[in-house]
Amino acid sequence: MKNRVDFAISKLKPGPAAATTAPLTRPSEPRRLRLRCARDQAHLVVAWPGLGVHDPRAATLDLLIELLSGQSGRLFLELREAEGLAYAVSAESIEGVVGGLITCSMASDPARLDEAERRLLQTVGRVAAGDIGVDAVERARAAVLGAVEAELQTAGARASEAAFAERYGLDGAEYRPLLHRVGTVTHAQVVALAAECLGTPLVVGRLAPR
Repeated sequence: MKNRVDFAISKLKPGPAAATTAPLTRPSEPRRLRLRCARDQAHLVVAWPGLGVHDPRAATLDLLIELLSGQSGRLFLELREAEGLAYAVSAESIEGVVGGLITCSMASDPARLDEAERRLLQTVGRVAAGDIGVDAVERARAAVLGAVEAELQTAGARASEAAFAERYGLDGAEYRPLLHRVGTVTHAQVVALAAECLGTPLVVGRLAPR
């Protein structure tokens, strides 16, 4: 493994790395991936374009993800609690240097996988269309603020946040005003970001039993 790493590093050119952002072209239809496995459950993952680490709307994205995920989120309440389509369901964001991904995933009965996919896309589609209540944004805000306060209680957690920020070219003290930024995000900003990001998915992936 060390030899492989040394060989890869030897090919790198000297000087600072410069990441460039290519224009995002949305597909007219999502790319579909189907994998088979020896499991009893089926798993579905849908991905949309997200935000990069330098995007100033990070706090807005945090609220949007919380609105979708968690036990009070739209996916859990509609797909699991109301319709019993999911054993588990979640949403998350992955931020990269030149862009990111928003993913929604669920585990379901293989016999109901088509229905589960259809309903997940319908649920996210309504969020993208602006079906987001002010009260839902406030619940998401309270959840995010509580989670951030809990996560940053230790010096180690704060040091980790500062180190990752510096590594990605951000201010190492950036975590400090995070609570303030989350507190100032408006309902209109969440609606606008949902409309921008949660249109046509980039990828729909399925993992189902053989």
